[in-house]
Amino acid sequence: MFYPDFLLWPNDDTVICLEVTGEHLEEEKLKRKLVRIHKPTVAMVDPAPQNVHVIVIVQCGNPLKGEDIYFRVWYRKRNFEEVGNIETKSIGEAIRVMLSDCL
Repeated sequence: MFYPDFLLWPNDDTVICLEVTGEHLEEEKLKRKLVRIHKPTVAMVDPAPQNVHVIVIVQCGNPLKGEDIYFRVWYRKRNFEEVGNIETKSIGEAIRVMLSDCL
């Protein structure tokens, strides 16, 4: 079963399944959540979205150890076969990158 933390529905054609986690859970979340979601055979909503993206945002770094906080964004690229990731210094930048690839 797949239960993302958040569902973003920016338009009728696109749904973004967003998972937010810490660095200590990154590997487990990527294995379970960064999946390719196929188009459903039965439309649950009308119109059914044609683009479903899964994004995992990981908060990295530990200020208690003197480390800076940064964010790693994992996502499936537009062709859905290739996995991409980027690192940013702010959550705002991470969200901008995520949305620019999905819309």
